[in-house]
Amino acid sequence: MGKLIGQIFKEDFKNIILWLILPLISSFILMKLYEVFETSALIGIAIVISFTLLMVGPIIALSISTDKDMKRFYDKESSFYSTLPYKSSQIIGARFINYILIGILSFTSFIVNFIILGLAQKEQIYTLSDIFDGIKTIIANIGLGRFALIILVAFSVLITLISMLLLSSTATGSKYLAKYSKSAALFVFIILLIIIGFSFSYLQANVLLNNLNEVKEINGMGMKIVTNISNTTFIIPILFNLVLSSVMYAISYLLHDKKLSVN
Repeated sequence: MGKLIGQIFKEDFKNIILWLILPLISSFILMKLYEVFETSALIGIAIVISFTLLMVGPIIALSISTDKDMKRFYDKESSFYSTLPYKSSQIIGARFINYILIGILSFTSFIVNFIILGLAQKEQIYTLSDIFDGIKTIIANIGLGRFALIILVAFSVLITLISMLLLSSTATGSKYLAKYSKSAALFVFIILLIIIGFSFSYLQANVLLNNLNEVKEINGMGMKIVTNISNTTFIIPILFNLVLSSVMYAISYLLHDKKLSVN
């Protein structure tokens, strides 16, 4: 399965790399414009383009990977991949891991490009030391364990998003949706996004409400109110996302294993 992961990741990487580095390129162009022009309309245009590329780059990258995934296993390239000696479990596993790698790559690219774009401004919004100091302050205030839980919540959301993309792509290859192609994948993804997004928001809000305690502390400076948030506030959403992702993964496996129609 490792060879399959390597093959499909290499193909996707070649297709999306441009959209991941375009914000970086635009940031360097912005730096040069600042050097040449102190005040110019070109600088304003460059800033708008840079922020636009920063926001849409990762989204386009994931969209390209999903489209490639559909073509690879259910459309134009399926005649090749269907001949490879891999079980359905291996194919679904390789696709899932590939989505994770692409997702992490896109997210990392967004963070790096965001930092560089901020540093590229003539009047810098922040410096690298500001970023590291901010992270240190957050960890010091909430604790390393709580910070790790927040990271796990973010990662579980990413896993859920990837499971939605995998299911959308796989469902499109079924005999019921194959003729609708890309529009079917988009429709399935939007429906999943609405249902799961609303459910997660509702769960998170209720868990937060039920585990939010205000504690009055009295010290030499007088009384102050300290807000305590239980670890349950983070653990339940993580479990919710993992269970939901497992269900979507299982459905994707069953759909693929039943030999969906190949166009």
